Amino acid sequence: MNFPLLVASRYLFSKKSTNAINVISVIAMSGMAIGTMVLVLLLSVFNGFENTILKLYNSFYPDLIILPAEGKTFSVDHEMVDILKESESIAAYTEVLNENVYLEYDDNDYIGTLKGVDMNYRRVTGIDSFVVDGDYMLADTGRSYAYVGSGIAIALNLSVERNILPVKVHVPRRGKSTSALPQNAFRIGYLYPSGVFNLQQEINNKYVITDIDFVRSILEMSDEVSSIEIKLKDGKGIQSVKNDLQEKVGPGYMVKTKFQQQASLYSVMKTEKWTVFALLTFIMFVISFNILGALSMLVLEKKKDVSILKSLGASDKMIHSIFFLQGTIMSLIGGIGGIVIGLFICVMQIKFGIIRIPGSENFIIDAYPVKIEWQDIVLVLIAVLLISAIASWLPSRRATKAQATFREA
Repeated sequence: MNFPLLVASRYLFSKKSTNAINVISVIAMSGMAIGTMVLVLLLSVFNGFENTILKLYNSFYPDLIILPAEGKTFSVDHEMVDILKESESIAAYTEVLNENVYLEYDDNDYIGTLKGVDMNYRRVTGIDSFVVDGDYMLADTGRSYAYVGSGIAIALNLSVERNILPVKVHVPRRGKSTSALPQNAFRIGYLYPSGVFNLQQEINNKYVITDIDFVRSILEMSDEVSSIEIKLKDGKGIQSVKNDLQEKVGPGYMVKTKFQQQASLYSVMKTEKWTVFALLTFIMFVISFNILGALSMLVLEKKKDVSILKSLGASDKMIHSIFFLQGTIMSLIGGIGGIVIGLFICVMQIKFGIIRIPGSENFIIDAYPVKIEWQDIVLVLIAVLLISAIASWLPSRRATKAQATFREA
């Protein structure tokens, strides 16, 4: 052990002549431990919610999506089909046709988005695994069915058990001017409720999923699609596959990854997380003033020791190191203690779900989700070290001048 570290540890754990120094030191380390623990817990909970939300969104949004560069729809030609079938990276793809519609059901109405998909849709997404009532079925024996988001189902008071009562779908007639008679301004189709899914509130309140042939029929289209949704065999190389596919389909189309489809969501979650990190780091910085106070009082108490050390040949740098190391050790004891306690609570929450979410009977999860990311732990430790360095620097600098003060006394 080098000499400054030895003296710093002796000063830290030895009995002080003034009890207030001990009290302030304990308060400083405890405050640092609590602040660090809360920071670890909040970052881990943010990670847990982020992971849960992204899993839900990823069950609806595909790995890649092909959209028209201009307009709302495009026709899938043989060249496009060949590109998709020949790609070794693509596991499955589905044609999709979206349209905003007016829905009626048993004296209730709602405006939502009708999403027409083909039989491959359940291979591309995991939407069929989130059914909460009924079954995932889009068409059968000449009848078209509706797989409805739970928000829309509640708004329409929709009953899957009473599937003899259809959902009435209204869409404006294409290329026709508005008629004085409402019944002439809209085309009407009928969908029978087959199931209700509960995924994420925004999706639950927006989408009714059905067979693409029904949507084409009611929109008076033949082979048009709004997009092509793609599932990859290996989700790790999304960007490279996206670039390759974009080059092949040409500038008339846009190929987007799941991250680009949800760019605003990712941005908001990251912003919220680092805002919380910055706020709590600032609070820890304020707490660190206790370390500054404890060190300043210790410097006053140890003026005689400092003078003796200097008379024995200790340099200003060594004196500075002694008190700087003591402040760092105090911060590390509190910081590492807080990290250990925070990680312990996180592990208990992951294993046993101790802290429940109020009203969780309406949620996908019933306990606060937690995900530990080690880069966050390292970042917290770095923050503790930086805060301790700032808090310890001024008292350590003053300690180098203690000899002159002692001699004058």
